[in-house]
Parts: sequence; structure tokens; C-alpha cells
Amino acid sequence: MEILLCDDDELFLSRLQTLVTEYFGRIDHQTNVYTLLGGKGYEKALTEHFYHYLFLDIDMPIHGYTIAEFAQKNSEKTRIIFITSHSNLVFDTFHFSPYYFIRKECLDEDLTKLIEKVHKSIVSSEAVYTFLKPTKVLRVNINEIMFIESYRNYITIRTEKAKYQDRNTIQAVMEDPKFRRFLVPIKGMMVNYDYVDNIYHDELTLKNHNVFHISRTRKTELMKKYMMLLGEEDE
Repeated sequence: MEILLCDDDELFLSRLQTLVTEYFGRIDHQTNVYTLLGGKGYEKALTEHFYHYLFLDIDMPIHGYTIAEFAQKNSEKTRIIFITSHSNLVFDTFHFSPYYFIRKECLDEDLTKLIEKVHKSIVSSEAVYTFLKPTKVLRVNINEIMFIESYRNYITIRTEKAKYQDRNTIQAVMEDPKFRRFLVPIKGMMVNYDYVDNIYHDELTLKNHNVFHISRTRKTELMKKYMMLLGEEDE
């Protein structure tokens, strides 16, 4: 795992590097943690090397938002974690869709929660849906599935880049615990919570702008599960 830390406080940066190396090392023994004092040289660092996680102090001479914007344009897969002494600034970071937010005064506590989230993400990413084709076995990472729809005894699995069909029922898929993060807006359809952009009235919109109707009979249960999954992000 490759991690980059940016902060303009040299003592704090050194402490953060020690803690991040320790915490992330518990789940990946090949973790490498790099630092940039004050964020200097961030363009070269982010262009020449891929980082799984980027820790950014908001209050630096080179603003954390400037680096965040560059990082997201350079690689959508880098997860941004903002650091600050001012908790009220968390609301200003939402448009970057940060992976997490760390308060300097609660460093150990917030790092512990972050590691729990990272670990859950790794476990979840190992979950796959497997199905047989005449000449091969196909495996689809469940995290990459946007939604599943069914017709009679077949289901169609949609990812951002592909479409797959399998002989199965939506009910059987719903009962599989690997799909616990999926919502059911209407009969015969399951939507991955992680791809949901918003829910407004009787419509569920995905991040790719697909819009699905929510049936009146399923809305209460859908919203209940949606709020439960939303709450898990804050744990």
C-alpha cells in the first residue's frame, strides 16, 4: 500500500508518519509511507507515483484543496483524507468526496476508525459473484456492480464498463450476504448503495446519472436500509 502525507508542521508530520506506518502496517505489511513538508513538489510526486491514500492538511501555504483537486484529476483511485485542527472545515471538503476526515486533536481515535473502514473496504473488495459460462468461469467483483435487474429466470449484471447475464433469480441474489449493501427500489432490481448519488421523492439516482423509480411499497424499507448503510460510514 502506497501512502503520501502532506502537512506543513514538521513535528506533526513525523508523528503522523510513525502512526500511519504502524496502523496501516497491521493490514498490509508492504505499506510504504512518504511525506511532503508543506506539500512542496506535490505535482511531481502525484504524477510520477500512484498513492492509494493521500493525507492532506487543509491549512498549508499550498492549500490542501489545491492538491486535492490535482490529485483527483491525476487519479480517481487515490483516496483523499483531509487533516485539520478546525473541525468546522469538514463541510467545505464535501465536494471533493473525501474518503475520511481526521482531526489533529483526535489523531489516534480517528486513525483507529479510519483503519477499521479501510479493513472493511479490503474485505468487501474480495467479494465476487461467480457464474459459469460454456467455456469459462466468470468472476465479477461485487464492489464494481452498479445494479442488477432480472427477467424471468435470468439476471443482468451491470458494471460501469460491462454487462453480464446469468441464469439466476433476483431473490437468490438478495439472500446472499455478499449483497447486503444493495437496495431494492422495485421488484426485480437491486442497486449498489456505493453507486447511489441521491434519493429524491420516488427516484433513486446513481452517480452515472441513471435514474430508477422507487415503488411505493418498497420505499419505507429502502430508506430504512439506506440510512443504516449511511450510518455505517460514520462509525
